[in-house]
Amino acid sequence: MSTANLNDTANVLTITGGQSRYPLAYIDTDRTLELTFSSAQFSLDLFQIANASNIVEGDFGSLESALYEVGADLKIVVPYEVQPNSVYINGLEETTGTAAAGQFTVTAVPGPPPKTEIELFAGDAAAGDAVRVFYRRRINASSHFEIRTDTTAARGELWAHYPLYSSGTDCTDAARKGSLHIFIPRARATTLPGIESSYKSAQTYSVTFSAIDPKRPDQKMYSIFYEPFDIDGNVNTTPGAGMPDWGVSG
Repeated sequence: MSTANLNDTANVLTITGGQSRYPLAYIDTDRTLELTFSSAQFSLDLFQIANASNIVEGDFGSLESALYEVGADLKIVVPYEVQPNSVYINGLEETTGTAAAGQFTVTAVPGPPPKTEIELFAGDAAAGDAVRVFYRRRINASSHFEIRTDTTAARGELWAHYPLYSSGTDCTDAARKGSLHIFIPRARATTLPGIESSYKSAQTYSVTFSAIDPKRPDQKMYSIFYEPFDIDGNVNTTPGAGMPDWGVSG
């Protein structure tokens, strides 16, 4: 992840009175605890975490269409491998034999890269014509997951781990002085990642988890743990090492 922000917000109601109009009391109304993870790099992992879905490896067909020019041999070359019996051309019908009027044939041409040739009948098209072709492009070795009607946002116990450095500019392993661990007993994804498209503008993907009252007997809402490293950059095993006297930044 590129960034991870923790915001613990307390909303209060202000009671004022008297001639001065200064506050007489602050009454707690609600509190919110949110963890937002953002990344400029696309990854299905973020969508998987937010939706509690499993990533599946395999092949699937993507429905696509495009205008193609008919060649001198009355063939259209689609630069992809298509799924069988998935090609559609308005007004024409696919056949497995020799194309007659109103028909076309589809031939898979091995790669790399693989492609598909569509041969038209001489009376249906001429060289140079633009023909729109619909097909299901075969996408091989893909990673995908499905959101179903019964899919809910991820919820449960949440751990977040932050590296801490002795400098705000030097984020190498040598400058790492410890780790910060945050534990939330019960949280739920309340803002799911989306996909936006903007010309020459970088896309940022993010998901927000909001803490829910865990109703624990110990009334613990969340915990923060600091893990110090020793002078060599290893985990400090000295009991009670505690926080050092240098400033830290994440």
